Amino acid sequence: MTGYIGSSVREIEATPDAVLTAGLLDRLKDLDATRINKDDQIVLRKAVLGLLAIVAELEARIVELEAR
Repeated sequence: MTGYIGSSVREIEATPDAVLTAGLLDRLKDLDATRINKDDQIVLRKAVLGLLAIVAELEARIVELEAR
């Protein structure tokens, strides 16, 4: 067990060198604060879309590094 990870997105903080994660957390915190009717499905959907954007960026970086 790695310890307590928080019960809401507001409790999670990224390290200073985790720029992509910090960007995703900012989006999720905004969604959590403004979600309509406290609908977690919207937040989860946006979280998945945000993660896909990060994976796409990381994949592009890997391809670039492998091409060197």
